[in-house]
Amino acid sequence: MSTPTPGQVIVSYRGLASLLENIDLQSAAEAGFLRNEEAGDNPLVARAGDDPMGVAGAPPAQVQPVSEDLSDIDELQRMVMMSQLQKAIGEIAVADRTPGVFFVPDSQAASLLLAYMADKGLETGKLEPLKNNNFEVKFDDHDIGGWVGSFLRDWIKRLQKRPFLPPPTGVDVIGNSARIAIMGDWGSGLYGAPVCAQSIEKANPAYDVVVHLGDIYYAGNHKEVKSRFLAYWPKLPKALHRAVNANHEMYSGGEGYFDHVLPEFKQPSSVFALQNDYFLLVGLDTGYSEHDLHGGQVEWLAGLIAQAGNRKVVLFSHHQPFSVLESQGPKLIKKLRPFLSTGRIFAWYWGHEHRCMVYEKHREWQMWGRLIGHSGYPYFRKDFSGYPLAQANRDGSSFRVLAATDVAPRSAVLDGSNPYVTDAPLKYGPHGWASIELVDRQIVERIHAADGTVLHEKELL
Repeated sequence: MSTPTPGQVIVSYRGLASLLENIDLQSAAEAGFLRNEEAGDNPLVARAGDDPMGVAGAPPAQVQPVSEDLSDIDELQRMVMMSQLQKAIGEIAVADRTPGVFFVPDSQAASLLLAYMADKGLETGKLEPLKNNNFEVKFDDHDIGGWVGSFLRDWIKRLQKRPFLPPPTGVDVIGNSARIAIMGDWGSGLYGAPVCAQSIEKANPAYDVVVHLGDIYYAGNHKEVKSRFLAYWPKLPKALHRAVNANHEMYSGGEGYFDHVLPEFKQPSSVFALQNDYFLLVGLDTGYSEHDLHGGQVEWLAGLIAQAGNRKVVLFSHHQPFSVLESQGPKLIKKLRPFLSTGRIFAWYWGHEHRCMVYEKHREWQMWGRLIGHSGYPYFRKDFSGYPLAQANRDGSSFRVLAATDVAPRSAVLDGSNPYVTDAPLKYGPHGWASIELVDRQIVERIHAADGTVLHEKELL
């Protein structure tokens, strides 16, 4: 068996079931929240009655007591964290659709728990190889003695966010003819994610800018940013590289994003602005304050637009302003309404929802909306077979028409299987990315399969 890297480690509920289902969190709280000298022999108790392999009448299995001293943590905070941990375990159980396939709920507690377990699995060697060259963490209820207290201490370290960096005072200049590659929810390091990166890297002519729309999994910590993101990012030394901030990066307090991604990309802030004679491209941070705009971004954007003249304004963010399938972005809309209602935003590219959707132009705002959240996370496929066919693609995928709602225009959603999720290709939707090509006043948009095959092409007017 080859030596696994952090980016190859997958945590599934199957691998954690014996550990998580048999832990009595109440006992964990009682043991873990006493000082070490007061804890005595009070152990974490694995409930034999909950163990399908347990023998009736057998004494409960004993797990090492929590060794972390958590007495300095505010009692209310401890209660809240234990409640969130209990909820996280339930979220993991529900979200784990296919054993051996990467997954993570949109929850700080669940994401941090999975990141912690992945790290401990690698540290202890409690891994089993999968057929796709990845490794699955496998624990039983005797493993990682005192893991509850250790995890909570690890969690507390990440509650303090990295400082928000103010928006840059200048604008980066790009050519009037420029090629821009866009990936969203790409930071898994698995399945089609490396393929997307390789096809961008090999493109001819080369891309001038590569943008990530956010989400590095599980929780964007130091190791994950290095092993799942930077290790696979397209090697294009002449290109400008930019990444917006997102919720999974902030689940670890932004440590990996602010400490590694921004310096590596020579990006001075979690927001950015690129400009030529005809376009203004602006990246927003909707992750620092989740699904909101923190730190004077609205005023900064207003200043950029004020000096933009007749340039078309294109936004990039992690979170969506609207959706036909998931939640809306009321805070974003409220704060950006002055620009939207006057038609100043020409197009907006976002991620967060794990799929690809092409919206028709918004009637009121005259804005093109694009969801590009399908670049690396293995998202569970919905049944769109009953929806009208908009386009059949050469790779067997298709675009299906979804009707407009009172908040979102009509759209076409990309549907198909994912050959890179070899355990269950028919259950998961296709990976891919997008590009926009600026040619003077024109903008040509393309949706690509992971290997670079063009599935959709449109001149945006």
